[in-house]
Amino acid sequence: MRSDLYLKHDLYALQNDEKFRWFCQQIPGYAYAVFFEVACMLTKNGGNPTRIDRLVNDLSDSTHIKKAMIRKCIDLACSEEYHLFVKTDKNEIYSKRVQRDVAEGKRISEARRNAVSSRYAGSNEEQDENKGDSNEEQLNNNSTTTNARVYQDQNQEQEQEQEQDNSAPALSPVTPSAPRSVFIVPTVSEVAAYCQERRNDVDPQRFYDFYQSKGWLVGKTRMKDWQACIRTWEKTGNSRPSSGSTGTRRFQSSNPIDDVKIEEF
Repeated sequence: MRSDLYLKHDLYALQNDEKFRWFCQQIPGYAYAVFFEVACMLTKNGGNPTRIDRLVNDLSDSTHIKKAMIRKCIDLACSEEYHLFVKTDKNEIYSKRVQRDVAEGKRISEARRNAVSSRYAGSNEEQDENKGDSNEEQLNNNSTTTNARVYQDQNQEQEQEQEQDNSAPALSPVTPSAPRSVFIVPTVSEVAAYCQERRNDVDPQRFYDFYQSKGWLVGKTRMKDWQACIRTWEKTGNSRPSSGSTGTRRFQSSNPIDDVKIEEF
């Protein structure tokens, strides 16, 4: 972190200061330049009082302004009329405003330094905790791996002993698969018996012939439950034809794909 200090060139505030404007008008150009150069040098010196001779020599070397002009500007700034700098009995000058700015800058720097140190300390503690957790986890993993290897070695020994004792290899049990439901085509009498049980008007022969001609498919899917199809016919009104109807009529089944023409029986 930088330890050197810099002057806050609050030019806007100084331009609104009537006393500073009058000071700059007394020695145009030079007064303004010398004031800020001296203020910067006082700031770099930590706001402490600085000898005028040293300021004049250093400022003359850096700006090539004549020493007499620099002394004239400093004396005018230290006069009771403007009082921009304070002159001591030891031929030194200082600025109360510069001292306030330096103190405030040090306070802010110290606060930032403490904040960084606090974050760094917290980060180290967190890293130590994470490292401890990582070491413990690694030990647990190593222990688990060792136990697994021991268990694996024991299993291998048991398998080798079993192979030596048994002349024939052991057969692994076969899990029977679940039986699939197989659709059995009903007879006309079975359809008639179920229709009589349901007391509906579905024609058993018509039902049987219709699905027999379609290979007992519902759309493109194999029928799974013919009794459910009969119940669907009950809801869709596929009942026996009236005695006066002749010829052919359009028959609508429960499935839109089954909507075909069939002959009356």
